[in-house]
Formats: sequence, structure tokens, C-alpha cells
Amino acid sequence: MKKKSKFSKYEDQSTINMDSFDKRRFHSIYDNSKGMQELAKSYPGFDHLLGDMWGSLYKMKPILKEEVPDHLQQNHAIVERMMSDEDFEQHRIHTKLDELTSAIGTMKFGEETKKWIEQQEQENERMKELMQQLQDLKNNNPDGRQDQQIQETSAALNQELKDALNQPGNGFQQAMQRAMNDTNDLKDKVKSMIGGGSGNEEAELKKVPLREQLALAEALSKNDKLKIVAEWAGRMKAIARKKQKSKHSDSIDRSGVTIGNEIERLLPSELAQYANPITKLTLHAA
Repeated sequence: MKKKSKFSKYEDQSTINMDSFDKRRFHSIYDNSKGMQELAKSYPGFDHLLGDMWGSLYKMKPILKEEVPDHLQQNHAIVERMMSDEDFEQHRIHTKLDELTSAIGTMKFGEETKKWIEQQEQENERMKELMQQLQDLKNNNPDGRQDQQIQETSAALNQELKDALNQPGNGFQQAMQRAMNDTNDLKDKVKSMIGGGSGNEEAELKKVPLREQLALAEALSKNDKLKIVAEWAGRMKAIARKKQKSKHSDSIDRSGVTIGNEIERLLPSELAQYANPITKLTLHAA
């Protein structure tokens, strides 16, 4: 029996336009990313928020839905705030239709959003209380008797979140900027590790399965020592490329034919003439 996809009904849980191809693609990436799977456990509905983040990064023209169910209002508010940022739109130049960069971006935006929500909980006792209530209600509602209370609690939490996002100096924009910077930095490190000194890292990257690229990206993200190795790999690559360019330049210079009287620069045919007593005088005369 074919295993049912966790996101088989994803379009009903999305706050942006996600077609069947988008759902299948994200499902495949999600299944190959331990980092995303771990992040998805953060809060109820966070798995679908990650899908929305991926879609907003990967799709050519992501469009935010005007209306979503009450339980998606929280995700809608976060994604709307992300997509309205001018820097985010500029950042999408690097992520559109790029599976690896979009996947890395999803993890980084997800991590920063989680940290931001946790910070809001610490500063907002009411939000913290509502978060806990919602978690408890969803965990203890096998027969659906608490659906009404869940809806009311979700509505109250959504309002708290919207108020926090609209609060000046709330730190959300700074969190998103860190996510963008970390995404670009991590993508460069992955390219350095896989591309080596080839000079065409993107081509080398395409030879490696996406699941392995993701595994490396997640390892680099968590392991500081591995980050240092990647940085050194990048430096050594630049040095090797510079030396190769220098050797190529010297080779071109040495291959040039010039007029002169230096024996060590004679052509093979001239050396043959020089070794023959009869033609040696002719060569001297020339």
C-alpha cells in the first residue's frame, strides 16, 4: 500500500498559492531534511508554515491568499510580513527555482521565526499562556469536543501575534535579515565544499543528489569546526585558481615566437640546424 504523504492535502493548509507540483516538491525536500522535520515540531501548524516559507522562496510568483481558515491566521500573518519586506524580494533573486537555496532559506527563516516567537512569549505573558492552552487543547481533543475552544484560543493567539508583528522595533525584520545572510553564507560554504577548486561550483553542485546537499548544509549549520573547514576550502580554492591562472599566463608567454640571439629560446627546427655543421653557418648568417 502506498504511504500517504504528510502533505497530501497541503493546499488546504497553505497561505500561498501551492499547486500539486509545489506540494510534491516540498514533500520530497521535507522528507530528506532532518532539520525541517525537527523544526516542524516547534508549534502546532509550524510544519505548514515551513511549506509556506519554502513556496515564498522557491516559486516564481508566490501569491498570498486573501482568506484562510482561522487556524492558519498565525501563519498568514508571518508570511505576509515576510513577503512585504523589500529586502526579502531582493533576496528571492537567489532562491527562485533554486531547490538548495530555497531549502536552506526555509530552515534559516524557520529557525529565526521560532526564536522570535519564543522571545515574544518571554516578553508577552498572555501570548505564552495562549500558546500553552492551544497546545494542550489540541493534544487532548480526540473526539473533537474542544473544537470550539480551540478556535477561540487560536483567534486570540492570532490577534496577539498580529499585534506583536505590527509593534515598532519588534525585532522581526532583524531576524529575517539574519536568515537571509545565513542562507547566502551557508550556500557559499556548501559550494566551496563540493565545488573544490573547479572554478564552476554550480555545475559541480548539480552532480550531487539534493538529499546529500541538504545533509551537508545541515551539518555545516550545526558544526562550527566544519564551518571552519569550509571557509579554508574556499580560501584554498581561491589561491589554487590564482596560481592556475598565473601558470596559464606564463605558458602563453613562453609559447610566443620572438626574434633574438638567446640559444635557450631556439625552436626545434633551429636547434637541428645549429647541431649540423653545414647549416650552422646559415643559421648564424640569418
